[in-house]
Amino acid sequence: MQSAAVYAELAVLANSWEPNEIERRIYSRDWNKAGPNKLRGTFYGTRDGRNIHASHVDKILSLFPDSHLDWWRRHPIAQILCNAHLGQDGILSALNTLPNGPERQSIWNEGWVGPFTFTPVVRELPDTAEVIQRLAVMRSPFALLAVIGRMRLAQLRGTDPDIDYEYKKALLHMLPDCIAFSPHLFLGHEALLEAVCRFLWWSPHAETRLLAQAFDENSLAVVETIKQAANRPASWSGLPLPPIDQLASRRNQVAKIVQSLG
Repeated sequence: MQSAAVYAELAVLANSWEPNEIERRIYSRDWNKAGPNKLRGTFYGTRDGRNIHASHVDKILSLFPDSHLDWWRRHPIAQILCNAHLGQDGILSALNTLPNGPERQSIWNEGWVGPFTFTPVVRELPDTAEVIQRLAVMRSPFALLAVIGRMRLAQLRGTDPDIDYEYKKALLHMLPDCIAFSPHLFLGHEALLEAVCRFLWWSPHAETRLLAQAFDENSLAVVETIKQAANRPASWSGLPLPPIDQLASRRNQVAKIVQSLG
């Protein structure tokens, strides 16, 4: 999921999924890699599943300071979904990567201590059905992070089963559009769907595990919904869908990982 999201961010910056074109537009290197050079190319490696090195991230961010490349390289959504041992501190750290915006404001109340100090104070807003539903309709990767992060926190703290169920309904309701409207999630959606299914099975509540079973049984319908939504005009500001071979390559990688997990 990390390499897929990073490669999608590179494609957004270059408005192309072709590795040589990404290198040409980002680094202004006007040549095509072929043969052994192709195999060693930074962007070919990222396309094929390797995460980009931090030094390249720093250089690209110096050229495109508004890029979320570093956020996708760390991929806090994947951290929470895939690390069953992640404790409350780790989840809070992942949630703290949310940029300023409505998603962050929906889960935290941030202010200052007293009128004469600039010491920030962050207070978690309580879990309510209204807050969860507000996040669900945003349908952004940041809203997805907020939902899964707060859901996992609530589980670790001994949440009310009704609130846990609200989180799960919100997650399944927003997931297709979150994926369809974000090339970062769409390119790696096979891995994301597998991770979400396993994440739902972690729940301490039987009702939520029933949702996990339903999600697993209907995953093909979810994928079809994603594909239909992704084909809506201008959903990615002119960036086309990823090439079929790139999607197939990611799908094969996920299949191998799932097979190794048994």
